[in-house]
Amino acid sequence: MSDRAVIYARVSGDDRGKEGRNLAGQLEMGREYVQDRAYKVVTELAEDDRGASGYEIDLPKLNQVREMAAAGEFDVLVVRELDRLSRNLAKQLIVEEELRRHGVRVEYVLAEYPDTPEGNLQKHVKAVIAEYEREKIKERMVRGRRLKAKAGHVLTHGRAPYGYRPAKVDGKCTLTVYEPEARIVRLIFQWYTEGNEDGKKLSLVKIADRLTEMRVPTRGDTDDQVAKRRGYGTWNRAAIGKILKRETYAGVFHYGKLHWDDERKRAINPRETWIPVKVPAIVSREVWEAAQRQSEENKEASRRNVRYQYLLRSRVTCTIAVFMWV
Repeated sequence: MSDRAVIYARVSGDDRGKEGRNLAGQLEMGREYVQDRAYKVVTELAEDDRGASGYEIDLPKLNQVREMAAAGEFDVLVVRELDRLSRNLAKQLIVEEELRRHGVRVEYVLAEYPDTPEGNLQKHVKAVIAEYEREKIKERMVRGRRLKAKAGHVLTHGRAPYGYRPAKVDGKCTLTVYEPEARIVRLIFQWYTEGNEDGKKLSLVKIADRLTEMRVPTRGDTDDQVAKRRGYGTWNRAAIGKILKRETYAGVFHYGKLHWDDERKRAINPRETWIPVKVPAIVSREVWEAAQRQSEENKEASRRNVRYQYLLRSRVTCTIAVFMWV
């Protein structure tokens, strides 16, 4: 009785477009490999996650492989090469060990790794090299993007801030004002710094409530790449706060990443690493600065009006290192 095989192919965000890494090519090589060994193909699984990196193992198709293995539905997993499971050696070993426990062996089209100390060493060395290559690719990409930003390009990775749309002017990537959203941005700043039609300044919550009542579409309502968590035209306090803080609306876009300082055990101030790029302004510098002053005044008033005094209040903070584009 021939072994039952699953052919698994994967393209991650790290290597999309590389020669030989496309899904169709990987599957074809897997079919030839299976045919030469007279395996019976149970299914072909192609993983194409634009948001995934070579490090990830929590992916839909790979999870399906693991579930099928646990159910005893196949005997051998055929993969083009080592880094199609993961570019991280530890995670690759986790997947292999899990499959081995269920009686499934992993075979790679481009190399044979016998189950011996020498074979395992060869496989592990190659996996470490794949992990190293990923880090070098990542480093080159980051450096290249920062050089483009320094040259005046606005890099939004397909997600321009609310009120803008990506554009290309004189060969440079930039932003152009999208008036249907820009007027909402101006309204938010006006309500926050000057007040509504009655002259009363609105809080973040009140602004969100009013825009929701007006059924103003959010970015999630108009952009498929933005996660949609609420109903149509539903705004929240956090979204309003981000708009009021973004200096982009005053004409300065910042590109960069929030870095972690190991020695000082804290996140480095973003302004130490961000690269400023000029863009068309939606509100004046004076209006944007007035919003920052209003924010500080509101924070101070909130501290004075607290009902209880806590021992560690304003002394303990939680910092999360994330990508930020404003």
